[in-house]
Amino acid sequence: FVLWFLVYLTLFIDVTDFNNRFMGAITGFLVFASLLSSIFGSLPTSAGIKLADIWLLFFMIMIILVIIIHIIIEFQQRQSQVKVTTERFKYPEDLKSKLHASLRSNNSAKILLPLVISLFLVIYITLSTHKDGALSSI
Repeated sequence: FVLWFLVYLTLFIDVTDFNNRFMGAITGFLVFASLLSSIFGSLPTSAGIKLADIWLLFFMIMIILVIIIHIIIEFQQRQSQVKVTTERFKYPEDLKSKLHASLRSNNSAKILLPLVISLFLVIYITLSTHKDGALSSI
């Protein structure tokens, strides 16, 4: 969870600073991947799904989702750049209006990702505290 939270915090870096946002998220993903191999090496092998498997897989997907969001925001910024099509010089639009789509996507991610995590935690805790082995039917 802590690694996902650190990757999530990259959404609060300025949307025009793609390098730092992306490198922070990728670094978090690489640390998570090395931690994942260490954890799977120490867990006992079994054919069934363990709660730890669900936890780790979910947070890996969420970290990858944050990386994809950074890429989408960068793509939106490249699409909104002012292109000079005539010989006359065109003044660029106001920076705020030029970044409107990417800011909207970034703010939506800041809100939706914690909601998804909260929903997962409620379901995960409910499944993990269930006494009659509801997880074995998955």
